[in-house]
Amino acid sequence: MAAVMRLCNRGMWVENGHMEKIGSIDEIVQAYLSASLERTNEQPARDMNTPAEMGINTVAIGLEKDLRDGMESRVSFYDSPTYVYVDYDCSRLSANHVLAVRVTDSLGNELFTSWDVDSEVGMKPDHGVASCRLPAFLLKPGDYYLTVLLQELTYPGVRLKDEKSLTFTVNPRGYHAIPGRIGLIAPNLEWKYKVSGGSR
Repeated sequence: MAAVMRLCNRGMWVENGHMEKIGSIDEIVQAYLSASLERTNEQPARDMNTPAEMGINTVAIGLEKDLRDGMESRVSFYDSPTYVYVDYDCSRLSANHVLAVRVTDSLGNELFTSWDVDSEVGMKPDHGVASCRLPAFLLKPGDYYLTVLLQELTYPGVRLKDEKSLTFTVNPRGYHAIPGRIGLIAPNLEWKYKVSGGSR
């Protein structure tokens, strides 16, 4: 999507041989991504061989306190960690099943994907709630898409079992727009200097 937006001023969205929309490239990309998200929420892409007792029930994102209190805000702050809660059912779980979190910006650029096995935790059988933390000082202020995927690792690839998507917003609290701070993410890295008097 980012390449299309860099190369084009106007666009036309055609789906199944039918013209859906024509206009500025910004309008077309936004309409396409919004429609894709709506379709994902209405009819999750589930493997037809997936038993009914395996899937993602709900996904929530927000500040940890809000989620613990049962409130989903879909708003986070640049200077605070953001938590993702995933309610799932997996009674036929195998060691090959993983949960993944993918974050995409409003232009369709995939920023990162992280799997639960990255932390060597992994899903537990039966009904459960998994959670992960997106660190503070990472995502620039703006709108994002969060997709949670239930996948089966197969040789030589990955089979999608279920997915759910939602939108969320990063509030600019604590963000300093420094000229020259470019890139899709804005990590606030820890710096140390060694000077003659020691470290600071």
